Amino acid sequence: TFANAGQLNVSAGPNPATLADSFTNTGTVSLNAGTFSPTSVCIQTAGLTLLNGGNLNNSLPLQIQGGTLAGSGAIYGSVTNNGIVSPGNPLGKMTIGNNYVQTTNGSLNIELGGTLPGTNCDLLVVTNKATLAGALNVGLTNGFYPVLNATFTFLTAGTRSGTFTNFYYPSNSVGMQTNYTATTAAILVTNVRPVLAPIGNYAVNAGQTVAFTATATDSVPARTLTFSLGSGPGSIGAGSGMFSWRPP
Repeated sequence: TFANAGQLNVSAGPNPATLADSFTNTGTVSLNAGTFSPTSVCIQTAGLTLLNGGNLNNSLPLQIQGGTLAGSGAIYGSVTNNGIVSPGNPLGKMTIGNNYVQTTNGSLNIELGGTLPGTNCDLLVVTNKATLAGALNVGLTNGFYPVLNATFTFLTAGTRSGTFTNFYYPSNSVGMQTNYTATTAAILVTNVRPVLAPIGNYAVNAGQTVAFTATATDSVPARTLTFSLGSGPGSIGAGSGMFSWRPP
């Protein structure tokens, strides 16, 4: 058994870098170039396996029992995820050439930084069957904010079974739901934050009161909007949006 508890950097040339012994990882494995081809059991119980320009050609299923599998590139064999799978480095596409199984303790991390799957938002491509369970964690990055009813297909597969048991996303700023087909899993944006109408400039003299009503629109018209001031002087009605301030 070859056990890595430190840093293993793999940079293969035209021919794959092969490993006949069983392999366990609790440290960091960085696949930087070429293809790493272990022919026996591959188990990660902690740490990180990173596709960082290189690929993995595993004969037996890669068992992520803990830690993270991350990066952009290809894993030609199967993957069983009982830890974390995070496509992209930081954004991008991870391809699994056989089957993907996510257990009840596994998590899939997806970052949305734009509208192009595999480029500025994460994508997991499974050639054969994807069996889903566990958690889906979705985040927004690079200042990106989606529009209402936008759809992000983050997983494609030859066939798909199961669904994610738990779905976590930035619910304080956006509404999302998961949608499934026989071969895909996607995120639908169901609600976006209200849009405050522009407020012009006001000139006021000392001792005089300036007042105006702030207005905003929401993607769900029936929703009750609440107004508040982030900072600065004055006061605003939580329900009415009426702002007033009298300079001393």
